[in-house]
Amino acid sequence: MDDKLTQQDARVRELPPLWRCLDADTAAEIDALEDRPDELYDCFYRDLSFGTGGLRGIMGVGPNRMNLYTVRKATFGLARYLLQVDPEAARAGVVIAHDSRHHSGKFAREAAGTLLSQGIKAYVFPSLRPTPELSFAVRELGAAAGIVITASHNPSAYNGYKIYSSNGVQILPEAAAAIAREIGGFSDMRAVARLPETGEALLLGEALDSAYVSALLAQVLNPEDIASQADMPILYTPLHGAGEPMVRRTLAGAGFTNVQVVPEQVSPDGDFPTVALPNPEDPAAFSLALQQAKQLGSELILGTDPDADRLGVFVRMEDRFASLSGNQLGCLMLSYLLENGKWGTRPLVVKTIVSTGMARAICADHGVKLLDVLTGFKYIGDAAERHPECKFVFGFEESFGYLTGDAVRDKDAVGAALLTAEMAAHYRARGQTLLDALAALYRKYGYYKECLQTLTLPGVSGLARLDALMARLRAQPPETLGGLLVVRETDYLQGGDLPISDVLLFELERDAWVCVRPSGTEPKLKLYAGVRETSAEASAERLEALSSDVAALIEQAGPAAPQSA
Repeated sequence: MDDKLTQQDARVRELPPLWRCLDADTAAEIDALEDRPDELYDCFYRDLSFGTGGLRGIMGVGPNRMNLYTVRKATFGLARYLLQVDPEAARAGVVIAHDSRHHSGKFAREAAGTLLSQGIKAYVFPSLRPTPELSFAVRELGAAAGIVITASHNPSAYNGYKIYSSNGVQILPEAAAAIAREIGGFSDMRAVARLPETGEALLLGEALDSAYVSALLAQVLNPEDIASQADMPILYTPLHGAGEPMVRRTLAGAGFTNVQVVPEQVSPDGDFPTVALPNPEDPAAFSLALQQAKQLGSELILGTDPDADRLGVFVRMEDRFASLSGNQLGCLMLSYLLENGKWGTRPLVVKTIVSTGMARAICADHGVKLLDVLTGFKYIGDAAERHPECKFVFGFEESFGYLTGDAVRDKDAVGAALLTAEMAAHYRARGQTLLDALAALYRKYGYYKECLQTLTLPGVSGLARLDALMARLRAQPPETLGGLLVVRETDYLQGGDLPISDVLLFELERDAWVCVRPSGTEPKLKLYAGVRETSAEASAERLEALSSDVAALIEQAGPAAPQSA
């Protein structure tokens, strides 16, 4: 090996030979890295981190990559955990689903085989399914847990492994830490190199699909509006992911008859060849859809990410299309649900602390309880479960995640697509669009506007710089931001009403705020800001001033350029 690699720690010198013995393909991958010592080091210098989001990383060889051995190891850890905490786990079983990424199907089969080797029943979807359907299936089958193989909207080089609890919610930090300890008990990957043949997985299919779609269709509030606007032209893109069958089936089941798809993006493809990033938060992902929508005369564009848990929306505005932010669509959904549904005496709405303050104004207007939770949809699902005395109405996060009803306990782009189409039909029947409805919300509640800036600082040195910035903000918090006084600072590392988390929230005058947190899945620092003013112009000006000061905070971390979203 290169001299540079031989100077690294003993772990990296010892592990590649051990892994080379696992199988011929792994040996060939390691041999191909011999002349790339930095890359080889990155593959082996640590284990892929297991957190509350499970595993997520680049596919490749070594413990710091997504491969069949890291999937097996994670599943062994899950199996050991389940058998300790749930005496019925082996009988109840685990449900497994996967998206369209490379090796997702193979990883799903490896997870099933590992569970079976430990005596735990495995339910497997034989082809790709939306992540929210996995959450639904766990609840529907009374399973002990669920596994989804996906890296959500990350680039094509990535894959991931997410675990769900028996209530259909992504595992919370306490369970994740316990599973991580079990995973850490494996010191030699040869322990999972070969698995005994111990039975067949139980295949899931049409029965679960039908039950999931039926549960979503049961949430329609105004079927007469859909019937009157059945021919409303809708264009949908799954961005090469898992959403197409269920989204189209659900829209058709509700009565929409004029739903077309972007043909170049319908087929599942882990390369995501028509987009730089398969993320509906990125307007560039809709380039093809926008071109075709103009030609087809579409009024509404819907787009889902590879595992179909996030939804992006564009609305026709005369001869062009306007995108809706996650906060805007979330508030439209919230207002529509509260105005049109019957929720009993104790309705509940949940949002993340970095999502728009307009939701609080809407809930206050309707006399509805609103809970704020930490970033991460698992906390929204958990809040719905922790308040059985309430009727869960809606939960959302600014990053394009939405959920209504009790069938699912994770963000659901299939259900959100149906709700968005229903809303569009409802307002269309009254000569309006979703943009008209949004304008009415602004006039009624004030002009709320938000932004997100991110700083990417990869590597060990980058993480150190992010930690240093957070420490500096805690030691010397700003007194003003954007010309507004900081009236309250909340450090979630100190605990309180929410779980301990590395998050700082600065509340300002005039309902403005800034929140700073490191990403839980990427080497990024995220800075959120929000304002409320009496006009769109004043709101834009105030947010620009606030964003400028937020950018100055970012510069304290180093020279890397911030990105706006």
